[in-house]
Amino acid sequence: MRNKQVVWLLILLAVAACAGSDTHSAATSAPHLIRFNVSHISVEPSGKTFMELGVSNTGTQELPAGKYVAHFELTHADGTLRATSDTMLPRIPPSSGDLTTVVSINTPLEAGEYHASWGVSGLGATQVTFELVAENGGLQSRLQSVVDYGPGYPYATSTWGQ
Repeated sequence: MRNKQVVWLLILLAVAACAGSDTHSAATSAPHLIRFNVSHISVEPSGKTFMELGVSNTGTQELPAGKYVAHFELTHADGTLRATSDTMLPRIPPSSGDLTTVVSINTPLEAGEYHASWGVSGLGATQVTFELVAENGGLQSRLQSVVDYGPGYPYATSTWGQ
């Protein structure tokens, strides 16, 4: 009797595993699977902090131009807003995840911890936490964390992730 229970349990687990893999294929066939990206965070010789804001689309249809406004906020760890930008997203064709740079940010910052948030309400967002450290006579950037928020995530303000 006990052996039959073990066999049925294994069969049920195998069926559940097969059903889980089918869910993944359905998710990748969505019209727009947009991923927001904050990258290339560095300090330039001028002392300004540079970063690029990008978008990729691994869905089945292009993201049309002029339909979505993406919001960017850069805040210090103490909550002070340091930079903000609202940008109309360009046409983003479906691809294997190629990144399209939408905006380049170049702003003076002092040493400290920062949160960069970039996204569109209901479409997705990302929040990057990084630190600028005084080192070797200048500032160096150190990435601390990246959190991606998928479709359906409600856009908030500088309190993302807090």
